[in-house]
Amino acid sequence: MPSPPDLVLWDEAERRFAARHYGGGLLPGAALALPVGSRAAPLFTAPHAVNHCRAGNTKLADRGTGGLALALHAQAGTGALVAEHDGFGDANYDTRHPLKDLLAAIAPRAVIDLHGMAGRDRHPDVSIGTAHNARLGAPLASLAKKLLEAHSLVVGVDERFDASRPSTITSTAHELGIPAIQLEIAPGLRPPLWECTRARALFAALVSLASLAFVPPQPLP
Repeated sequence: MPSPPDLVLWDEAERRFAARHYGGGLLPGAALALPVGSRAAPLFTAPHAVNHCRAGNTKLADRGTGGLALALHAQAGTGALVAEHDGFGDANYDTRHPLKDLLAAIAPRAVIDLHGMAGRDRHPDVSIGTAHNARLGAPLASLAKKLLEAHSLVVGVDERFDASRPSTITSTAHELGIPAIQLEIAPGLRPPLWECTRARALFAALVSLASLAFVPPQPLP
């Protein structure tokens, strides 16, 4: 078990989702929603916190993302919206999903959608997706990139994981007029394969992002 208090917090929060080998289904609802501590705080989403079904096929959980959302809620007062049941499909793929209904009802000031890269994808440390939205994605992505790089992490923007499919959480938030980005996090920054220094750097950068994340949409030309 990691010893730094921030990683202990993250590790303990992750146990909720790791139960039954990330099988989900411990509670009847599709998602866990925790309110923001401040109206200006962003909402961190984790639609793949447990194993889930996409187009009839089982997809494994993005381990560490659910615990990260809960740890940030505890540390920085951010909102958290985390899928924790395997019987409702894939909130980042399906056009209709209960998690998206909750997102619309919460109407946060900004959304940061957490995902995990597959084991073979180790570079960059974090890939940011804006759905190629210059007004509701790019300003928040620029801030996130600056903060992550300030913590010595390697960051890509709109490369392999651009969140551009219309049914992603990021695109859904944009349709609601909410600034949003997707963060794909490399395995070495998440449990169970995390490297302490890099994982702490990620956590610190996201705490900083939480205090600065509301970037007002830029006016249309």
